[in-house]
Amino acid sequence: MTQFELKVPRELRRGGKAKDEQASVESGRQLIQLMCRHFGIPDLGKSSVLDMGCGCKLVQALLHNNLPVGRYVGIDVFPALIAFLQSNVPDTRFSFHVQNTHNEMYNPHGDPLSAATTLPIAKASFDIICLFSVFTHLAPHDYVAMLQMLRRYVKPEGKIIFSL
Repeated sequence: MTQFELKVPRELRRGGKAKDEQASVESGRQLIQLMCRHFGIPDLGKSSVLDMGCGCKLVQALLHNNLPVGRYVGIDVFPALIAFLQSNVPDTRFSFHVQNTHNEMYNPHGDPLSAATTLPIAKASFDIICLFSVFTHLAPHDYVAMLQMLRRYVKPEGKIIFSL
């Protein structure tokens, strides 16, 4: 696949570097490098990655830098962003889904998160699950529920990485 520049409207970008799209993409590239270093892999070319609370940073970094990824699934509670990504990312290795889970900032009317919450994806199908700046935006009682729920979606030898 060749390099593809995805321009995301400002109102759909979040986070500290959201105002500066180039800085956001660079931050995403650094997070991908961090994951690869941490997991001892050269790149994500053979990995299936679930990006929970995906935003657009990693997607843009992968596309803008033509970085390898086996499969990428982005899930977010922000329907407008997911609709934009579904309509504007032509690469078939990428898919995006809305998760109607409560989030005080981004989805205040969503369903409560619990260990029994299900995702619209196959269980035990991801080598890597990442959550960057997701726990920061959750209520503390949702931390454990999120990890219990995600455990069902990572392969037995897979890994979960998160920041808080």
